[in-house]
Amino acid sequence: MTAKTKPDPRFRFRLLLGSSIAVGPGKADLLAAIAETGSISAAGRLMGMNRPGFAGDRLV
Repeated sequence: MTAKTKPDPRFRFRLLLGSSIAVGPGKADLLAAIAETGSISAAGRLMGMNRPGFAGDRLV
């Protein structure tokens, strides 16, 4: 017999502008990490990103 696990429902959203994703789960996670750490650099390190990975139009 196996142990029963409870379902873990989660809500993820995407904001579309035309056919482009304006804000999706990745950007939302990055913004949450920035709020948590108080630093863009620290948020990037927390998420295992290098600076070019979240610079420029990818964050806009």
